[in-house]
Amino acid sequence: MPAGLTNPRTYAGLTLWPEQDEAVTKACKMLAHDPRVVTLMPCGSGKTVTGGAIAQELVDPHTGSVLITVPTLQLVAQTLTQWLWAFGPDALGEVVALCSDPHVLDQYNRGTSGIQARILSDARELAALKATGRRITAVCTYQSLHEVIAAHRAGADAWGLVIIDELHRADGNTRSSRSACLMRHDAGHDSSAGPGKRWCSRSLGDQHVSKAA
Repeated sequence: MPAGLTNPRTYAGLTLWPEQDEAVTKACKMLAHDPRVVTLMPCGSGKTVTGGAIAQELVDPHTGSVLITVPTLQLVAQTLTQWLWAFGPDALGEVVALCSDPHVLDQYNRGTSGIQARILSDARELAALKATGRRITAVCTYQSLHEVIAAHRAGADAWGLVIIDELHRADGNTRSSRSACLMRHDAGHDSSAGPGKRWCSRSLGDQHVSKAA
């Protein structure tokens, strides 16, 4: 156990492992001064719940918003189901997915007794939801990021936290990679005008938290 980490954070469904708790602490401290960080963690080390814990620490529980971007539809369902188990439905607020698969939220909705998650299909729906100021957790694939960007260009305010999952898969020449890169840089240096006030990218590697390039 790393020195000084005697009481890892505990949430509704789990207590973080010491290594996860250390990563959360480092990322939150860094995001207090810099809007973009990258967390590297080995395969099987709990990157998904670590990212969720960072969101729980940083985002307002009543009005905050989180956008999670993932490379595949399978990870849409997997991420939301793990967050539901780890943090409980109240911690996630209103849950939405931006994608074309009508069944992607079936697993999540079977596991919650709270408000059912729903699918949004276009930028206008997302912009209207963002305008309510409610606590929101949204997840989308890289392929659907164009709808998120369109919503912001139509006036939707910035997300409290944007999590880019599998950052190593957001580089390259595919359409999804270009969308992910556009999402990361659309705001320029003015975070109040763009998609995210804070950015936390996750990737594979020996555990390390650093400022994003």
